[in-house]
Amino acid sequence: MREVKLKAKKKGAAFKQHLQYISISIMDNMSRKLLRSRFGLVGIGFYDELRVRMGANTDGGYFIPYEKKRLFLLADELRIDESAITGMLEFMFEEDILSKEKANKFGILTCEEAQQNWVVCAKERKLFQEGIVEEYMLIDVQDAVLYNAKKFGISTENEESEVDTIEQNFDAKILNVPVNSINVPHNSINDTFNSIKTTKNEVKEKKRNINKIKEEKGKEKKRKFLLTIVNIKNAFTDLVLEKSVKLQNFSFKKYFENNANMTDSVSSKGKEKKVAAKKEKHPCRDKLVYIYETQGTTYANNKEDNFAINSLIKWFEKECRKNRNYADDEIDILHRDICNYYQDIINQRFKLSEFLQKSLYSFTFTMKKISAIVLELRNANRKELEGKGTQPISRVEALNQQNRNIYNRIIAKHQNAGTQPQF
Repeated sequence: MREVKLKAKKKGAAFKQHLQYISISIMDNMSRKLLRSRFGLVGIGFYDELRVRMGANTDGGYFIPYEKKRLFLLADELRIDESAITGMLEFMFEEDILSKEKANKFGILTCEEAQQNWVVCAKERKLFQEGIVEEYMLIDVQDAVLYNAKKFGISTENEESEVDTIEQNFDAKILNVPVNSINVPHNSINDTFNSIKTTKNEVKEKKRNINKIKEEKGKEKKRKFLLTIVNIKNAFTDLVLEKSVKLQNFSFKKYFENNANMTDSVSSKGKEKKVAAKKEKHPCRDKLVYIYETQGTTYANNKEDNFAINSLIKWFEKECRKNRNYADDEIDILHRDICNYYQDIINQRFKLSEFLQKSLYSFTFTMKKISAIVLELRNANRKELEGKGTQPISRVEALNQQNRNIYNRIIAKHQNAGTQPQF
């Protein structure tokens, strides 16, 4: 434990007894309630500022010197009257918020809340016991000292007192040797010196045991750390060897043979369904590609367009089903209407803006702008019909009227070429 008189620290010393932050209890805190009821928020602010300055004190983060000059400077910083500072201090002394006894006896300002906060934080430091001034303490710190000593392997006051007691006994035995030792029998002199030698050996043995315990604790920590590193290294090595052995023994032939002879029917059926779904093309896909290439372009057959064409077909199917309920045996009619929908858009592309016309030369951009394309075509057709003095017809009827001749021309073209169109 440190003496009451604070020693001047050397330059660059590692003693740090201050706190980097303080905790403030706001639940059922009687001190703060009393200050607020008497002085309002000014009292709470003054008390918190004292707590902050206590925590920042490098000699110990739980007290500050009680000097009126410092308090008046604090009042000037906080813009509070000196009389208000004096009144708040007297009130805090009366209500035991600050210790009046410690202020009068040692000239410091401290409180239980500040000391509890400092002990909770500082007990995790190795030099915790160096910051304790027993005469300043308002709380019991014995448990914190034992915790700190156990954590850092520091000998406690009880262990040191045992060694001091043995040394005192040793000195006492030396002092108690009779002055007229010449007249003492030879055997008694030998017994006295033997007991002195034994006591001295006990002191050495006690100190040796304390040092041995410290060394064993340090070695145990080092051994555990090295053991952890070795275990991690061995586990990583085993993992690498296991992976390398598996790769060396891997055979594609055996892998495919094992998969071909799978007995799990459920998993094989699921895989067959996935493979079939991947290989099976939508009946309208080739037709839409054919219509796309009639624009004088070539289908790129890349990943983006392959994904976009399937999404486009689903969009066309959704729009067709809005205007007609197709029976189960009318799937071919649905597929024909999907192809007619796309053909109608291609035929009327000249009505679109240049930006949307460019979108039709890629399935990906068509899919992204399909809603804008259809809306612009509908507006253009509506204006065209209104200019002719006729009423707009439904979209399905317009598709049938505009695409019937196109459909017949496609059939005739394939018949002349001897090929079969795919719808």
